[in-house]
Amino acid sequence: MTIYITGDTHGGIDQRKIEGRRFPNYKNCTKDDYLIVLGDWGYIFSYNPLDIENDDSFNRVPDKAMRDRLIIERNKMNAAFTNRKFTTLVIMGNHENYDRIKNFPIIDKFGGKVRKINDSVYELLRGEIYNIDGYKIFTFGGAKSIDKHLRIEGLSWWKEEECTK
Repeated sequence: MTIYITGDTHGGIDQRKIEGRRFPNYKNCTKDDYLIVLGDWGYIFSYNPLDIENDDSFNRVPDKAMRDRLIIERNKMNAAFTNRKFTTLVIMGNHENYDRIKNFPIIDKFGGKVRKINDSVYELLRGEIYNIDGYKIFTFGGAKSIDKHLRIEGLSWWKEEECTK
């Protein structure tokens, strides 16, 4: 088992960090290997396909064709994460949609609580200490958004982004 660490995948915008020549060890990975994303994962932001079934606002999308496209996109994205050779572990940072993230179930894993996004993606919750392959890992996510003044609370910024005492 190997643990890889990156950050800022931004919902696929910076996905190239963990593909192809930038991640040459990928071909040797298995589901017992972990990629930990340190914030700005971004796959659950606005109408993100991974969470449409848990999102009330999805059901309010008036256009059935748009809902159908989102379901197809969700299925493709779930398949993409499932088909990756490694398991993705995420520590949420800023620029995450905390209203949507909280809809996923919390389960026990690695000696602590995690939020299960799907069978290949888990959120490592703040303040937990995990035991992953003999390593003790303390998680402390979040960050102050330097562009907060350009964002809208509940749409592009959430108070949960920032660390609290």
